[in-house]
Amino acid sequence: MNDLRSQYSALGFNPGYYDLLILDRNVSLDPDFTFDFNAIEYTSILNVENLNFQFSQEASTLERFAGEGADPNTFGLGKADFNGSFNMLLKVPSTGYVDFGFAHLFDCATLAYKGTGTSFSSRLITSNNNPVGIGTTFFTIDNIADFKSLTTPFQMTLKKESGSETAETVTVSSVDKTNRRLYLNAGTARTHTPSQTYLWASATNPGTNREPSFSLVSLMQGLLSNCLVDKLVIDCKPGQDVDISCNFKFTNINRKYQIDMFSSFNNLALQNSKYKAQRAVSGSEIRINNTSYTSGGFGLTNAIGQPFFNGFQGIGTTSFLVKEINISIDNQLEHVYALHSVSNDEYVRRRENLKPHAIISNGRKIEGTIKYVSPIAPWTLAEKLAGPSSINNGGIEIDFGTFKISFPEVVWSGSKADSPLQDNQTKEIKFLVTTQKLTNIPVLAFSNSF
Repeated sequence: MNDLRSQYSALGFNPGYYDLLILDRNVSLDPDFTFDFNAIEYTSILNVENLNFQFSQEASTLERFAGEGADPNTFGLGKADFNGSFNMLLKVPSTGYVDFGFAHLFDCATLAYKGTGTSFSSRLITSNNNPVGIGTTFFTIDNIADFKSLTTPFQMTLKKESGSETAETVTVSSVDKTNRRLYLNAGTARTHTPSQTYLWASATNPGTNREPSFSLVSLMQGLLSNCLVDKLVIDCKPGQDVDISCNFKFTNINRKYQIDMFSSFNNLALQNSKYKAQRAVSGSEIRINNTSYTSGGFGLTNAIGQPFFNGFQGIGTTSFLVKEINISIDNQLEHVYALHSVSNDEYVRRRENLKPHAIISNGRKIEGTIKYVSPIAPWTLAEKLAGPSSINNGGIEIDFGTFKISFPEVVWSGSKADSPLQDNQTKEIKFLVTTQKLTNIPVLAFSNSF
């Protein structure tokens, strides 16, 4: 980083390209928010622009009380609300598929409806706060109910909140709810002081499941943990590069990782140099196609015989007439707050409990908009009949040349037409993804349409 710094920029008045943003999909759950710089690969580095962070926490005055003067005497701290956003170009590396960073984000966006994972934490209880010695075979804890839900045997870690003691991972063989005890299959190998230690375990996620949450580490911001993609938008316009915008939420920030990021900057820059040559994908490369559809019209008639289609209208949309395609994956996320802090310090607990504990989804919504010109000659007035794909000649497939995204089950909305005097008539149709299944995960499928 010394090559990028001078005596004039040492104060930190640096443009955004001095930062690095790294995505890590290893699970990092409350309160064990950690990051391993040794596990970084060049595919984890995101090439983004317009990087924004919001660490909102209002310090507002309460209602006025009798006896106050001209200025308020009371205030209150609101809940912390952590959000971020950035843009990135859709790029194709020389390998001919799609940028790894976008592939990670798209996968996380399709899975974020699951919400953040759950962890289980508690504090040790001993008489007079005496240390737990080597060879201890059970612990008495203050939150036995959560651990009772885990299937034994399971692994648990004794983490250090403070002090110089070493963390230790043990195996719990049984849970005694009545006496609030966790029994181990072997004695502890180290000494643990209750005032400096908390117990932590996470639920086992089957290997076939991909975690929706991820961590972001930034030179300017540190470690952002328990991130979920709130909304991902793909905007395609002919003659312009395909733009990706991403809004995300997270539950914790730790600035100590700025130090690690700074000391590792040169090595991270070498990882970034491993990127293959890439090119931006142009909106002119995008093609749209119909997909197969499930038979059945839900009691709705198709376009044949409809007065709406008795003229020159058709239900197909030709790719070269499209002016803009917009695809949105909106997970409608919101933060959840709880008394989740396990800190032994009362003042730390007060602050930590104002931070989000988890993130949940109010249901995923995948939708898109197609804007296109619809000339009257040679009679290509494309329309869609409001209703499912089965009465509109199928769903939609958006082909980017090297990959494609298919939405076979959609509901089309009626079109909107705009006829300005100084320009071509433009039409706009919308689609909303529906599914017969409980869940449907869109994927980036390989394509070689060129």
